[in-house]
Amino acid sequence: SFPLNHHSVDNDKVTDHHAIIPTGETPSGLSADETTIYQMVVLRFIEAFSPDSEEERMQVELTDGTNTYIWKACRSISLGWKAVQHSTGTNDEKGKEEEEQ
Repeated sequence: SFPLNHHSVDNDKVTDHHAIIPTGETPSGLSADETTIYQMVVLRFIEAFSPDSEEERMQVELTDGTNTYIWKACRSISLGWKAVQHSTGTNDEKGKEEEEQ
């Protein structure tokens, strides 16, 4: 059993809402847009119960006296919750990370 991801579940901040509760039944008759949203909710729910991802980040700065060159690298140590996206072929987070570098 994994502890809940504190970014997804924070009981101190919950005041009044009706949670989405998994039933184990897949809905039928959804439109394409509704199916997409349903899948996003399901995957995020699974991620909330997954372990943290671990990465090693490195930055090297080189200067020639006039110019400064910066090299950045990121190496995945453990996919953790990102394995959920990885197993479904969703690369939204990977694209965001590449934009940051």
